[in-house]
Amino acid sequence: MALTDTQKTEMLSELFNSEKVNVTCSKHVYFGPVKGKPEIQPALGCPNCWKVFFICEMASTPPDERRQKLDEIEEVLHKMVEMVIAGTWDLELYPHAKIEIGEE
Repeated sequence: MALTDTQKTEMLSELFNSEKVNVTCSKHVYFGPVKGKPEIQPALGCPNCWKVFFICEMASTPPDERRQKLDEIEEVLHKMVEMVIAGTWDLELYPHAKIEIGEE
């Protein structure tokens, strides 16, 4: 489902706001979950999309609720590891850390 013109304008204003940090998967142009748009999901099998998803989850959680959110994410990650071992999860894990530095 495509974004409305209003949603596009809101997203662009956030993207170009110098007071904010934006995390994205450049391959899939995924910027994290959009409130009220559950159909916007990380690309299946893309570790960068999932990193963006979890970073956005923590960043959008109020400070006093972050411990609970971390506990929830830890539980989800344990279930994901079980699924990877069982061969039922589509995520491709990096064999080592991947760090990219771009020039402005």
